[in-house]
Amino acid sequence: LLDAAIKHNEETYAKLKKAILFVAKAEKKLHGERVSFQTILSRILDYFHISEEKNIISFCYLLSRETPTIVTNIVYADVKSKDLEIQRKIDHLNEVYAQIINIEDHLLKK
Repeated sequence: LLDAAIKHNEETYAKLKKAILFVAKAEKKLHGERVSFQTILSRILDYFHISEEKNIISFCYLLSRETPTIVTNIVYADVKSKDLEIQRKIDHLNEVYAQIINIEDHLLKK
């Protein structure tokens, strides 16, 4: 179960990042040099939403039919294990969860 949750979170992060960058690159083509890529990215991230419970994320930016839309759950494990291998997997799962929740920090240069 942990392996499946890790795989789901990793795939979600990859799809989310790809979708956001797809939109940002398309918008950059439209705006050219008038607007910086970081400004465009910052505006696009306004379309990334996290549920109040922090277990559902969505990204929907209506640009064209090819624009990816994402709505999915994400998994966080609020448990500890005495088994080191299981704890390592729990830690990795939660690290990927944190990457998703904090994707803005990973994409924007501050």
